[in-house]
Amino acid sequence: MRSSTLVGTERRTKEHGGDVAGFYVVESELGTFATNLDTLGKTVPTAKSYNTEHIDVGFFDTGVILAGAAPTVDRVRTAIDAVLAKLGDITSVSASHMRETAATYRAADDATDRQIRAIDSGIPPVDHDERPGR
Repeated sequence: MRSSTLVGTERRTKEHGGDVAGFYVVESELGTFATNLDTLGKTVPTAKSYNTEHIDVGFFDTGVILAGAAPTVDRVRTAIDAVLAKLGDITSVSASHMRETAATYRAADDATDRQIRAIDSGIPPVDHDERPGR
């Protein structure tokens, strides 16, 4: 997964409205992050399969001496399965929330754009792709 900037700040020059700090969210990066979470979530079944197939200590593998370790390994495998299941749940829910957050920011930006145009009809509409960070 690549690193991305989800939010940012900018300073405007005197020619562009003075020395004003700005804050923005890059909606497309929220979507990219959601996609990365989806990708991570899709790897959980493979990890669980690996856990089931390869984390095992049985009598035939270790002989009588280490056979007592088998119950501990079973508990570890069960704990890993639980963690992987939770990871799958978290990534799914987080991806959904990232998409909802992106949509909320986009709607707020669009509403602000409409308000500004209503106040001063001399300002052209702002397309999402024209704003900083898009």
